[in-house]
Amino acid sequence: MKSTTTTRCKLCDEEIVFDIDDASTYLSKTETGNPLIGILYTVRVEHRYKEGVAHINVIVVDERGEYRAHKDCYEEVKLEDPLTKYEEIVRQFPIEIRHFLSLATPVDKFAISNITLPESAEVSEWTEILRSLRKENPESQLFSFLDSKWASITGRTEELLEMSVEKDSWIYPVQIRVKGRKKLTPELLEKTKELTSLVYPDQIELEAALAQGENYIRSVSMEDMESLYQQMTEKWGHDTRVGIKTAMTFLQGMYWYLKYRVGTQEESLKPLETAFNFCQIVENREAISMIGNLYASVLRNKGESEEARKVLNLVLNVCRELGDERCQVVVSANLSIVEFKQGLFEQSLERTRWVYEHPITQADLYLRITTLANMAESLFTLKRYREAGEMCKNALEIENIPNDLYIGLLSKLKQIAVKTNSMSDIQWVKEHIPDNEYMSTPKGHRLLLDIKAVEAELKRDWLTMVELLKKERELAVEHNFMEDLNEIEFRIAEGYVMLYQEGHEVSHLHQAYKHLDLAKTLALEANYHPDIVKLTMIKGLVAVEADMYDRAKAHFQEAFRLAEIHQLDDLAEEIRVYLSSLDSEDIKLEQDFQAQFDALTGVGGITAGEKEPGKVFAIWISREGSDFDMLLLSTTERTVDHAMYLRGLADLWQNLSLKIDSQIVESFKGSCGHIIQEFTDDFKALVLCNRMDYLAKRNIQDIIERLEKFPLKEVDEELSVKVLSEIESKFGNFEPMEIKSDFE
Repeated sequence: MKSTTTTRCKLCDEEIVFDIDDASTYLSKTETGNPLIGILYTVRVEHRYKEGVAHINVIVVDERGEYRAHKDCYEEVKLEDPLTKYEEIVRQFPIEIRHFLSLATPVDKFAISNITLPESAEVSEWTEILRSLRKENPESQLFSFLDSKWASITGRTEELLEMSVEKDSWIYPVQIRVKGRKKLTPELLEKTKELTSLVYPDQIELEAALAQGENYIRSVSMEDMESLYQQMTEKWGHDTRVGIKTAMTFLQGMYWYLKYRVGTQEESLKPLETAFNFCQIVENREAISMIGNLYASVLRNKGESEEARKVLNLVLNVCRELGDERCQVVVSANLSIVEFKQGLFEQSLERTRWVYEHPITQADLYLRITTLANMAESLFTLKRYREAGEMCKNALEIENIPNDLYIGLLSKLKQIAVKTNSMSDIQWVKEHIPDNEYMSTPKGHRLLLDIKAVEAELKRDWLTMVELLKKERELAVEHNFMEDLNEIEFRIAEGYVMLYQEGHEVSHLHQAYKHLDLAKTLALEANYHPDIVKLTMIKGLVAVEADMYDRAKAHFQEAFRLAEIHQLDDLAEEIRVYLSSLDSEDIKLEQDFQAQFDALTGVGGITAGEKEPGKVFAIWISREGSDFDMLLLSTTERTVDHAMYLRGLADLWQNLSLKIDSQIVESFKGSCGHIIQEFTDDFKALVLCNRMDYLAKRNIQDIIERLEKFPLKEVDEELSVKVLSEIESKFGNFEPMEIKSDFE
């Protein structure tokens, strides 16, 4: 196992070699790290630079000795003079402010060398030390800055907010940042933008950039953030000094979080994770607390609740260590959301109320609105719809709400209108649609379609509702709004069930089953067990309505098994009732369908963690009442086994009468992969893929529905060209395979 590390001194570029298993090769070694990043070692390595002077490099490595980061580097003078004591004291300064000491004047250094430090100073003791340095040296820009900066890190911002500060003061960017946390006015945002034109030393310039980054997040100013990040990266992106690199990593985390928040197509999770890990390696608690909070927010929204919980607990411990009440409030707010995702609704609501009532929350517009929205979500889930609705309306009446929060509250009120069957609420929503650029974006178009779909639902115009939801679904797929798809699919299914109950047209029941299957596939991809159980149960109800009692029993049994495994006791008892009444066919479908869809709609999107797209190996399509069939194989994923396997399944289906009279069919897992089966009146299709995949199911459904409408579908040559074109447009490069049926 490797344990030797080779790197270079950050001061003189001389090669450094040490072995973490050989104590004679370094001065000291301490174990750091945590469960998120694994075991790390912080190693102090000394080498002689010149007579009387040594260079000390503080290096972070993993348990194999692999280099991870330079945490610090400094000269150590062997002579006894005031500078020796200065260097000793500097090494004890908190890491969050230590790199600013490079700005110290000789007078500053002398003052520092004369302070008395306890053996291991606590946060509160550093507060007193820095305050004393500032009072005793009123002319020092550095000491004024360090005291203010430490105040912002530890949450003691009252005095800083009230100070009169000139623009050329090093404190000015810190004050701008802290003021933004309290209330980001248009005037303050303009001052934030002006920071770019002010001249400061390098370290203060980066502090100004962090102030800008934080305020741009609050104002959702992606264009300004993009410009700032590009400018800072060009100037400082290759600087290896630990203070500079930490500031740039801090800015990187802010940048990628805002990219995610505005709905960018780019992947934000990995760069956020990288930024968070670096902050932990260098043990910068200010950066850990903020970047960790942003990282956990993205994890949570991507469905990785357990990982988000771990990150938030780590961040909460850091905030407590710093004594930062504001940070504790923010992290507690985010923990309440994770609790909500885990189904602890009452606990989440109580924690959110505590956060909302805290003075820090009341003084921060963004935090106050976010907390109101979270409380409304918890109340909604607890079926306290009127309270939730009033909370949304009150929040929406507040001025200067960030656009994404405004849209979220409006969407929640729209869902409340459905639950309460309130046309007045949906009319209120329509009257409060914002008149801004957002409504011309894909998400804005999706919101307008959804409002119309809800209006149709309240009017019980199921056909219009289904048509609008299908348009909404196309937008969601086209623009990768995957978190919205599960609710769209089962709302479409609900519309078809209601259409069936009105007209008893069997095709509507078949369509309902298809869309339930798509919704279940999304729940499986997200590993969201409550919805998997509920959707399996509803599929059983559809099978009962189609007089397919064996199929219904199989669905109910599967749902019951899953409910027991995942300790969903209430659902298990509900399914037990269905199973016991199945033999007597005593199931009131209309009431049950309505109740089950009501339980599923409006609970928010479920999103899978990041996965590779499903791989499609082979596709078989045939036309009923003809000899036409095609077997197509992926040019990148194919093997002969895949082709032979799918050909065999197709033969069995065609010639051994295994097709089901009803168009309600099941996908299943076979020996070579997952099999998706789909029907229309004239076409049948089989897809062989590596896992059950939502987009694969959607795409094959769309393809055979388009083939159904193809005017030349009875001309085999034209149909062959059309099939290949459709498949390649959805699945990539495929080629036809000639494998004769064993039954020909």
